[in-house]
Amino acid sequence: MTFIVVAIVSVLPALGLADFSREYTTMIDTVIDDPYAEPETAFPFSGFSLLSIYGGSLLQLLGTSLLVGLLTGVVGAAVLGRRPTFGEAVRAMRGRLAALLGLTGLYLVFSVVAIILISLLFVLSIGLVMALDPLVGLAVLFLVGAPLVVLLVWAGVKTTLAMPVSVLEQVGPFRALARSWRLTSGSFWRLVGILLLTQILVQIVASTLSTPFTFGSMFVGMLIPGEAAATVASAALAFLGMLLTGCISSPFTAGVTALLYLDLRMRREGLDLRLQAAVQSGAAIGPEVYLLEPRPGVPA
Repeated sequence: MTFIVVAIVSVLPALGLADFSREYTTMIDTVIDDPYAEPETAFPFSGFSLLSIYGGSLLQLLGTSLLVGLLTGVVGAAVLGRRPTFGEAVRAMRGRLAALLGLTGLYLVFSVVAIILISLLFVLSIGLVMALDPLVGLAVLFLVGAPLVVLLVWAGVKTTLAMPVSVLEQVGPFRALARSWRLTSGSFWRLVGILLLTQILVQIVASTLSTPFTFGSMFVGMLIPGEAAATVASAALAFLGMLLTGCISSPFTAGVTALLYLDLRMRREGLDLRLQAAVQSGAAIGPEVYLLEPRPGVPA
């Protein structure tokens, strides 16, 4: 599942990165040949390369959200002793697609707002440094920036379980965020430690695996004669790097998030006891066991 989803969403950004690398190589060659030559344009990169990179990033975000939903369903089934096929996982996700996309949109809005606030703070601090005194600008940056970063991190951790909540409890985006907020109460620092360690491991592995492909994609134009051949080779290397890192990092991150959700439900709501009661009663255990209001026949 990961291979298929990552392969689809990596095509566009790989093409954009290859085109960007080609344009960058052309610019460098021009500067080396004649450092004093007037550039043909003030901005050497085409709209296609930039649109492909940023549009591809948005596509990757949507694909990652879909993948997280699929993998969360797989983890939830594994806890019940099942191993669903690809078709079964996709069919189980059909009714949750709109909720996942809505939740992804809310996460995107949150990220954009966070970037805008941090950018405005930096601009304000630089303005104070230039207009008044460097100490005043640094003081404002620290006194306002530190609480802002803490607030953003706190909100991010509190809502980190919204994806598994939306998939396994079958609720909408806003209810999923509110449910994640309540479920993580009292476990903030524990979640921070686990999530931070997860991101460190993912970044180390992803950087180690992607670095050769990234540098190869950037400099292949200097080694292969012919613009078309160099572009194809650069796109292929970028695609392989994205595919390799995505197939390793996405399942790991999704698995950690899903297991954190299940762990908190067992600690706080006795989900393990519900599963045990269902086994002892001989009832068939399905994904409905994760619902907050179990269907008839499922022990509460």
